[in-house]
Amino acid sequence: AMGGQYRLCWCAQGFPCSNIPHFRVDFGRFDLQGPAPLIQRRTCISGQSCAFTNITGLYLGDGDRIMIQDTCGAGPTWRFVGSADGLDDPRAISNLAMLDGTTYEWGGV
Repeated sequence: AMGGQYRLCWCAQGFPCSNIPHFRVDFGRFDLQGPAPLIQRRTCISGQSCAFTNITGLYLGDGDRIMIQDTCGAGPTWRFVGSADGLDDPRAISNLAMLDGTTYEWGGV
């Protein structure tokens, strides 16, 4: 799911809790931290440094990172020329985010 604000909806034990109408009790807000929308396209040029700017989302912050992968949470990762600050094996991990988590940079790609 993309980052955003959602509602927490409750269904009591003993009810089917299998369809949307069963979850009528709104008991709060759920904040999912992360980028939004999930489709944010960026392009970098091979052999040059790379920066993504104007990334949008909920509760993004300085110090966040982006990792380039074919499928998030599973390998393989892309190898970049250059390194992410403080990482021994960067494997396509950005340097720490800047400007309230809206800007990410790498060495040459």
